[in-house]
Amino acid sequence: MTDNLSQLMTEFADDLAPSPEGMLEQARRGARRVRRRRRITAVVVAVLLAAVVVVPLRFLGGGASRTPYVTPSPSPSAFSWSRGPLELNVELAPREYLIIGRAQSYRYGRGYLTVVDPGAFDPTPLLGGEPVTLGNRTGYYLSDPPTDSGPRLVALRDPSGAWLLVSGEDLRDGLLNAAAQVRLGPPRPLAMPFRLGYRPPGIDVGTARVDLGGAPGWAQTNLGFGGSATAPIPSMFDWGREGSQLIVNVSSLPAPLEEMLPDEPNTTVAGRPAWWYERPVGRVNVGPKGALLAVRFPTCLFTVTVLDRARFPRAELERIVAGADVRDCRDRSTWVAPL
Repeated sequence: MTDNLSQLMTEFADDLAPSPEGMLEQARRGARRVRRRRRITAVVVAVLLAAVVVVPLRFLGGGASRTPYVTPSPSPSAFSWSRGPLELNVELAPREYLIIGRAQSYRYGRGYLTVVDPGAFDPTPLLGGEPVTLGNRTGYYLSDPPTDSGPRLVALRDPSGAWLLVSGEDLRDGLLNAAAQVRLGPPRPLAMPFRLGYRPPGIDVGTARVDLGGAPGWAQTNLGFGGSATAPIPSMFDWGREGSQLIVNVSSLPAPLEEMLPDEPNTTVAGRPAWWYERPVGRVNVGPKGALLAVRFPTCLFTVTVLDRARFPRAELERIVAGADVRDCRDRSTWVAPL
């Protein structure tokens, strides 16, 4: 099942091959590629400096229905929904996944799958789409959806009440085939290469992200605290300065951030080489009031970034690192629930 979906999403790239469609369409297609590459390039820096946020769903054009959507009651025989805040329940093994409050987003090749908890998604802006039915799931197909994750979108309501959103570059039948492969199962804890023993009081986790899309054994994980845990439609990955007040990022070595820092370690934390900055340094902009603490472990770089160092002083950041149980970033069998 996983292989089928992964293959389908990978095959979507075939639709991007050059064709005699005309220079205008090729230019539009090229512009989409450029925007996507820029977003991917920006992730490395922004994931350390900013919250994970989601671009809101814009209303469709004049053909869209404005009739408010009334959520029907789940079927008595529906899958029992019981996902916790840092749990996954999609039976897939993606290369990158993201939790924002009551939604899970997964990235495959050029496509995205987002699953929104029952009662947390308003599909009213999609009602102008083509009605579709896949088994016991009903919803809509849109050839020009109001999202930036791809030119097409399938949105399906599961009998459990959850909404499944599949978007990407592929054609209609490809998206429908990919959506048909999605299976929901029992919740399982989100695993990361660390567990926090201490976190500052008064802030809750709002976002969690795991990226396994690099070389074999490479991983980048983060938790964002103090930001919003709601998202109108998390059908894409986007990164911005607003949101999380404190971000814990743990990445495999060699970590991209370490290569961006211009100096050798300038301090130590718990006997380990570390960097501490209260100002922009190299290509890393911590913000005028922010700070960054990065500590090197045997296989990981453990980084804590804050937007306000007066609220989260250096002693608090060092306490977070000292209290953390850091595992092997390259061996996922050692990973644990981060909280």
